[in-house]
Amino acid sequence: TKLHEDVWRGTLADAATHLATTEPRGEYVLVLEGAPEPAPADDAAIAAALIDAIANGLSRSDAVATVVRTLSVPKRRVYDIATNLPR
Repeated sequence: TKLHEDVWRGTLADAATHLATTEPRGEYVLVLEGAPEPAPADDAAIAAALIDAIANGLSRSDAVATVVRTLSVPKRRVYDIATNLPR
């Protein structure tokens, strides 16, 4: 709908090259794809996060709550792993 409207797709590095070699005509709109969802935390990562939280002075219940919030994993799963950690 614009006189000089153009659609171009590529990586950010390619866009930099494209802009360096193409004379600008009007405004630019960049649409970036979001980062992919992180892989779900495995039991080892949950246990490591729990151990770290407890080592930093949190109680087990506070450590569970912190790990649930930071790793976005179900509370029951984190609690089960926490109960199996050595005291």
